[in-house]
Amino acid sequence: MILLTNELKYLVRQVWEDYRTEKRYSELLDSGKYGITDITVMTFRKSAAEDVREAIAKSNPFLEIAELESHVGTIHSICYS
Repeated sequence: MILLTNELKYLVRQVWEDYRTEKRYSELLDSGKYGITDITVMTFRKSAAEDVREAIAKSNPFLEIAELESHVGTIHSICYS
């Protein structure tokens, strides 16, 4: 039996949510119905936004992180930029 601390449970949950977000984002792009400017991903933590951007850029080599910055970020970075 593996016992997880609350902090470790939180980290596992965040990694899983980031993975699901990146996967869904990629599915929407691959469908051809949506482009980068049609999808906005907002997170609460700056580090989560960076993780999601990096994961999306890795799984979609035609995208660059700079392109994603205005559409994937924290609510403040998107709304106040």
